Amino acid sequence: MNSSEAAVTKFLPKSHLSRVIIRDNLSAQRLYEMETKASDKTKKKMSYLYDHLKKKFMTDQLRKLGSWKRDSMNLRQYLNSTGVQGHSILKKEASHRRLRGRQSASGA
Repeated sequence: MNSSEAAVTKFLPKSHLSRVIIRDNLSAQRLYEMETKASDKTKKKMSYLYDHLKKKFMTDQLRKLGSWKRDSMNLRQYLNSTGVQGHSILKKEASHRRLRGRQSASGA
């Protein structure tokens, strides 16, 4: 045993209690590291899931918007081919709704 090892053993406690405490600290530290690793892994998975769902939502919304635009264009082309103005139909429908609203209010 050289002098540095002797100095180290001189300062270490003589009882087994210190070894128990050191082992307990090491096991607690390992447990903490495992928990943080699992937590980081879960965060990473949730981040990927969030990004995937966000992308899916946006593509679904864009698909719906494209579908609405196509339907609108088809309806507009149909109305133009029949010679009916689309806004006049909407005005008639709105006035019809107002009329029904007045009738239901006066009848109540």
